[in-house]
Amino acid sequence: MKVKIFMPVGTELERAERIRRLGADVDILDVNYDACVIVAKLYAVDHQGLFVQDTALETDSEKELKIPLYIMQGYMSILQEAFEQIPSMRPTHILLQCGVGSFASSLAAFIQNKFRDEVEMPILIGVEPAEADCFFRSAQTGELELVTGEMNSIMAGLCCGVPSTLAYPILRYYVRRVTILIRRKYLDYYNGWTMPWRPKYTGIFAIHC
Repeated sequence: MKVKIFMPVGTELERAERIRRLGADVDILDVNYDACVIVAKLYAVDHQGLFVQDTALETDSEKELKIPLYIMQGYMSILQEAFEQIPSMRPTHILLQCGVGSFASSLAAFIQNKFRDEVEMPILIGVEPAEADCFFRSAQTGELELVTGEMNSIMAGLCCGVPSTLAYPILRYYVRRVTILIRRKYLDYYNGWTMPWRPKYTGIFAIHC
């Protein structure tokens, strides 16, 4: 099976090389993650290929929504394996990288089910770059927010400005906080914002070193 992968600007060359060594054809494009998704979709159409990615959009058909859902179900195996290896593990806090939200929401749902009978659930915290803070903004407004423009962060694979519609409801319900990783010059600008999803909690802010 021939595999074609498009990766966003800022991707580490070594990461692309590792994928190539597995047999895939990899292109690093001069655009962000969301634009790569569009390029990949058009490429799949032109070459009669299967489009595989984990962003679910409002415009997707029922058939198109299946692949993001399958990927989200696959993400759950990460925690499944972790708890099988360490059965006694009981985390108090879990940090989830947001991206488009599929990874974070899948693990959030797993944790909710895993500890559903306990009095206190582990605190789930979403993490995303300040330049691609779509979930942080969504927490501010209570609506699904998009982020566009240049996303100048070394976290290229997490510079996602288009939240997945399958992920958003799960994160809105289960995640208590969203942490944005920011450069020092932006600290004062973001400091003090609160989270309407969980009004009694305030945002956490970290410096991106």
